Amino acid sequence: MDLKKLMEHISIIPDSRQAWKVEHKLPDILSVNYLRRYFGA
Repeated sequence: MDLKKLMEHISIIPDSRQAWKVEHKLPDILSVNYLRRYFGA
């Protein structure tokens, strides 16, 4: 799966966190975690 398609899929996931507590965007967090698992880090 290429990164562009991955981000498209991840960006539709709703973020139910309280906005004032959010430091990082949910798609960024999910994509980093996906790539960590994919590359075995």
